[in-house]
Amino acid sequence: MVLRDRLALLLLPLLGVQLFVYSLTEVALPLAVHDSGLSPAVYGAMAAVNAILVVALQPLSTAWLARFPQLAVQGAGGTLIAVGVALTGLADGIVGYTVSVVVWSLGEVVVAGIAAGVVANLAPAHVRGRYQGAFSWTWGVARFAALTLGVTVYTTIGPTVLWWTALVAGTATAVATAALTSRVDARTSHELTA
Repeated sequence: MVLRDRLALLLLPLLGVQLFVYSLTEVALPLAVHDSGLSPAVYGAMAAVNAILVVALQPLSTAWLARFPQLAVQGAGGTLIAVGVALTGLADGIVGYTVSVVVWSLGEVVVAGIAAGVVANLAPAHVRGRYQGAFSWTWGVARFAALTLGVTVYTTIGPTVLWWTALVAGTATAVATAALTSRVDARTSHELTA
C-alpha cells in the first residue's frame, strides 16, 4: 500500500534527507570537535546543551506550534537543523560549537514528532502500521547513511563539503516538504471525513 502511495513516496525521501542531516550531529560533530583539538569532554558538553534545550523547550513549544500547519513547522525546523549543522563547519572553539548546537537543537525541538504524525495521518487506518514501518525504515536508512556516507565524505573529501552539503540538502528538502502542505492537508482532511 505504501509503495503505491505517490504522496508518501514523495514525502518519505524528503524526510529521510532531513533525518540524514540531523544524524550528522551524532556522527560528524564528534569528528569536528576532535579535529579542532578539543577534548572529548567538549562533545559531551555539547550533548548536554542539546539535552537541556530539548527538555526545557519542547513541552512549551509543542502546544504553541500545534496552531500551525505541520509541514510548514517541519520545514522551519528542518531549516534550523540544516543551518545549525552547517555552522559546525565554522566552529573552532567551544563558543562556536555551542552556537551550532543551540541552532540545531531549536530545530529538533520544532520538528519533534511531526514527521511521524504526518506519516500516520496519511495512512488509511487499516494500514497505519505499514506507513509507520516505512517511516522507521527511512529513519534507519538516514542514520546508516550519516554513519557511512557522512563520515566517508568528512574523512575523504573534507568537512567543508559535508557541511555545505548538509546546508543545501537540508534546506532544499525542508522547503520541498513545506511545499507539500496543501497536498497533505487535502489528503488528511479527506481521511478525517471518510
